[in-house]
Amino acid sequence: VRRLPRPAASAVREFIGGVQTLRLGGDVDEQAMRRFARAAQMDANLWEANYNLGVLALRRGRTEPALGALRAAVEAPHAAGAAADPRAALALAEVLRRQGRLAEAESVLRRQVQDQPQTLDVRNALARVLRQGRSFDDALREAREVLIRDGRNLGALNQIGVIYYVQGQYDLAELVFKKALAIAGTAANAAAAQLRNNLGLVLLARGDDQAAFVEFARSTEIDPSYATARLNRAAVLLRSGDFEGASTDYR
Repeated sequence: VRRLPRPAASAVREFIGGVQTLRLGGDVDEQAMRRFARAAQMDANLWEANYNLGVLALRRGRTEPALGALRAAVEAPHAAGAAADPRAALALAEVLRRQGRLAEAESVLRRQVQDQPQTLDVRNALARVLRQGRSFDDALREAREVLIRDGRNLGALNQIGVIYYVQGQYDLAELVFKKALAIAGTAANAAAAQLRNNLGLVLLARGDDQAAFVEFARSTEIDPSYATARLNRAAVLLRSGDFEGASTDYR
């Protein structure tokens, strides 16, 4: 895999101008986007310009322009015989995944894995796309490839646990989630919150509402902004007839 050629100096100056505009703060996205667009037009090899343009377009809710910019950020390096940056590939694949365009997302991620097999975040993202497309064996294979390289990778363990959960293999799912939580220890981050929530889903599926509620509550304690766990906790409260408590979580 080759390295990208050095971008044109004029494009770099325009790109830096866009970054500096963002640092001013306030409602400057549109101004920064114009500078990033000009930088990308000056030199397509400056993939960072299209990447930033795509991220800002997403922030503005402009999905199709964002897709175009992110595609350019991924495809420009490929055209030069170089690997795309994992950040650009992940962002493009995530937008496609959310739109239900799983085959396209898979293609983007598989190309990235081929070019850079060591990018574990990309392999985890590929496992998620494959799992969403119900290609469970392939998804497990990708997650296990991550664990071969990093046996304590919480993202891979989470993917494996979710696959077992979706397949109704609750004992295995519980085992995997508890193993991941043991690795996470006392960490209070988004990964730990997600693991607690997913363990709660397994316990709920097995009919242990009380234990499930505890896990959902722990998840929201770790990350109060994690709406999924809060809504799951509310669902348990509704099942128990605690409408007042549930209404608090639904707010």
